Amino acid sequence: MRTQPSRSSRSSKSLPKKADRPVRQAAAEATRTVSGTCVVVDGTGVLLTGPSGIGKSETALALISMGHRFVADDVVRVRVGKGGRIFGSGFVPARPVIEIRGLGVMDISRVYGPRAVAGEADMDLVVEFVPAEGWAASDPLVGIHPVGLAGRDVAGVRIPVSPGRSLPILVEAAVQLFRLYRRGIDPSGGFGRSLDRKLARGRRGS
Repeated sequence: MRTQPSRSSRSSKSLPKKADRPVRQAAAEATRTVSGTCVVVDGTGVLLTGPSGIGKSETALALISMGHRFVADDVVRVRVGKGGRIFGSGFVPARPVIEIRGLGVMDISRVYGPRAVAGEADMDLVVEFVPAEGWAASDPLVGIHPVGLAGRDVAGVRIPVSPGRSLPILVEAAVQLFRLYRRGIDPSGGFGRSLDRKLARGRRGS
């Protein structure tokens, strides 16, 4: 007499093994770390990079006080998800802390409230702060350009840092430029292309 396989045995054959799930997840979501500070500005995930002491944390704190959201400071955990989307988060999302010279360590959720914290964000834009003395004067109109992050190309912009420049305002402006570019809109209203043509004519005539 033939016996029918039990329901549990049939279902166990169709279900993936638990040990296989972390392997597949790791393959789909490569994780690494980058040095920088991550914030969400008007819904756009921004990674602030640059040398130590240039003002990344202070800029993030100013952006938070302006109503934007904090993700991570100092070291950002970068995850590549399905479709190549890049996400950034802190190592301990339950402890959203930032270190400010002169003020010490601050828990953003306690100082500004839980709504000022985003556990994870799409890494849409990389803003690199560079010392003014290292700024290439020959490239004053670089604007938005592709940069590498976690093996992918994302939008990036370089901002020279010097006394008197409002970095939070410049980061907000960079985000607005990025959003226009993503919609296919030239934020210069064609001025940039016109200037490029004039410069090209000048080089040919020299």
